[in-house]
Amino acid sequence: NNTMTALKATPTIDTTILRQATEALIKHHKSKAESSKSLLGDEEGIIVAFSLLKVPHSGQTNVKPIRISIPHALVDRSDVEVCLIVKQESKEWVEEMIDQYSEYMKCVKKVIGLDNLRKNYGRYDQRRELLSSYDLFLADDRIIPMLRSALGNKFIERKKFPVPLKLTKKEVLPLAVKRAVEATYMYQTRGTSMSVRAGN
Repeated sequence: NNTMTALKATPTIDTTILRQATEALIKHHKSKAESSKSLLGDEEGIIVAFSLLKVPHSGQTNVKPIRISIPHALVDRSDVEVCLIVKQESKEWVEEMIDQYSEYMKCVKKVIGLDNLRKNYGRYDQRRELLSSYDLFLADDRIIPMLRSALGNKFIERKKFPVPLKLTKKEVLPLAVKRAVEATYMYQTRGTSMSVRAGN
């Protein structure tokens, strides 16, 4: 039938060739890094580029980062500074959870309630300072639709738009933060090309 024909026609990836290509790329990357170490510290990261057959979602940009779990984190949680944006009424218990579960959440250096965000970061220079102050932004997924106007387009351009977390249950917060920090992210564009950071 038509469904089976479509499935058979779908191109597949030869995992053996993919593994060989990846290993060769990593070997080249390590060799280049060792031979060109400089005092400037301009190491290159490993970026995986994707070329799509079609523009996703009719060319509309989805500002929410797409989380991709990876077996080995690209960063150490102790070296990352995170800002967590939550509903105003959640701010108090979130801060209490951070103190209680510091093993997982000591990387969260600031918690901002949505009302405080709108009040204290309304100007462009205030948003720019906030943007440059943290490595990663997380947010309660229930307020994500309101953050585009509250934060502005610079967060999208710099690929720092907050990663959504489901905070309907308090007990999931520590693990949710840990997973978010240890993941990598893909950002949807208006075109057919996307890229994901896959290594340092």
